[in-house]
Amino acid sequence: MPPDALQESTSLALRRFLLTQTVHFPIDAFHLLRLLIVNTPAAQSDHVLQDSRYSPFIWTPRLKLSDLSRFEEMLEGWAEKWEHGTIAVVKSRDYRIEGSPNNVLSVVGAMVTDSGAPRKRKRGEDTVS
Repeated sequence: MPPDALQESTSLALRRFLLTQTVHFPIDAFHLLRLLIVNTPAAQSDHVLQDSRYSPFIWTPRLKLSDLSRFEEMLEGWAEKWEHGTIAVVKSRDYRIEGSPNNVLSVVGAMVTDSGAPRKRKRGEDTVS
């Protein structure tokens, strides 16, 4: 499996999730990860897709709840540049947990700018002068 296959599949899943679900911002990374896992389409939840061109099975990587730190790293990277739109994140301290304060990554906003659908060309009679 290529090292960025998990990141690529997560990016596509996040894009699909943002286009099809209502998300209330800000949302911390753990809750976004949980929603992303729960709302992954059934075709991806099988983890394995058949493709007879290359091999009988192609592994489709998925995040687990234990991958929170990796998901946070992905979100921070996508905050700088995400191919499907824009993501704004902020890291803050959570003092509710006893002991040393924990850093919590929250997504304060996200927008998908590519709809994935091919754009239609305007016909000559559709243009307004």
